[in-house]
Amino acid sequence: SGNSTSRITSDVTITLTGTPESPVLALSRTMIVGAKALGVFGELSMFGEQRAVMWTRLAKSALKNTNKLFLTGSRVDWRIGEKLVVTASSYDHTESEVVTIAAVSNGDGTSPGGEITITAPLQHNHQVHPFLAGDEAKRGFSSSNPWWENAVMAPEVGLLSRNVRIVGGDDTQGSVSVQQFGCRVIVGRIFQGRSPYAGTAQVDGVEIRSCGQSGFHSTRDPRYAFVFKGTDNNARGSFVRNSAFNNNLNTAFGVHLSNGITLENNVLYRSRGSTVIIGGQDNQVLNNMAAVTFSVNGNTLRDNHAFDFPATFHIGGVNSRVQGNAAGGSDRLSYSYVGSPCTNNMKATTGSNALFWDNTAHSGLIGLRIFGLVAKCTSVAGFRATHHWEFGVFSWTASSLAMSHIAVGVGRVG
Repeated sequence: SGNSTSRITSDVTITLTGTPESPVLALSRTMIVGAKALGVFGELSMFGEQRAVMWTRLAKSALKNTNKLFLTGSRVDWRIGEKLVVTASSYDHTESEVVTIAAVSNGDGTSPGGEITITAPLQHNHQVHPFLAGDEAKRGFSSSNPWWENAVMAPEVGLLSRNVRIVGGDDTQGSVSVQQFGCRVIVGRIFQGRSPYAGTAQVDGVEIRSCGQSGFHSTRDPRYAFVFKGTDNNARGSFVRNSAFNNNLNTAFGVHLSNGITLENNVLYRSRGSTVIIGGQDNQVLNNMAAVTFSVNGNTLRDNHAFDFPATFHIGGVNSRVQGNAAGGSDRLSYSYVGSPCTNNMKATTGSNALFWDNTAHSGLIGLRIFGLVAKCTSVAGFRATHHWEFGVFSWTASSLAMSHIAVGVGRVG
């Protein structure tokens, strides 16, 4: 309930219950709602309280055993008792931490976003350091180029708390904690005769917690925390914005056979399988922060080496716009991207007109995997990556590859 001009300001929690043994609701062979689910075949409108800042970055290092976070960017409106995630700054993405706010103040002149005091000391170092330092910054890069100059790798800090929540309820059997069977939201389309009933969704300022159902990853029945499935063009204009996905037991957000969907300015923490999966056409993934992506088969870094790994952002589809996102830790890929067509003179498209631009990644196995074939020339631009066990950028395409404004910092391979 609510809308952009009449938001919900009180605390509201919708708890969905059920177990793997609960009856499965199947509306058709291809539209399976399942159990512990919210199925949307009309209009879903949920607008929680409007917040000023969903995520930002550290302005200075926050070291182990300290309880202060100094933030960059705009002044946050975060509150005592709310929960934050602070991403890792090393190769180990599991050093991301969830903390609770004890106090908020203006901080000093070097931290315009404010100073946060947390209730317990940090368990790991979260370090801010120059993206390219010393000789590395001089290898073919101009110090006057603004893409490199003054660039730093700073851990992200994201707000996990919202006043409106959709929660997967646990029970005595441990449906969430043991069986990894959380809730799900599916926006879909069904037919009665020849008449379609298609869902749309406008979700803003909502926390989606302990959702997703482990083991259901096929596109026929994707039990993600939140998925648009088979809506074609009927859900164009739908969006999920300014929200938080916390403790996802499967992929956090997905789009399959659906067009014109926007995922914008969200915080997505802890997923199994890819955190975000995008198919369809004309979909947008803008200014999101995602951290701690575990592989489906476990948390071991190097089991069954393959290049079809889960990714924090797995971007396929046609004309998918991916800009301003931060991948803050994965035990596999940070981004897996199909690429976009080159310009007419076989160059990469840059700037705000590029489909892929101003995305960052750290603390994973591979920063960016470029796959597939886009016409005769595949284009990727505007990407910074550091602290990956293997490659900052890895390409396996049959087409020519044009890259521009790519910066790869420290890594174990290249």
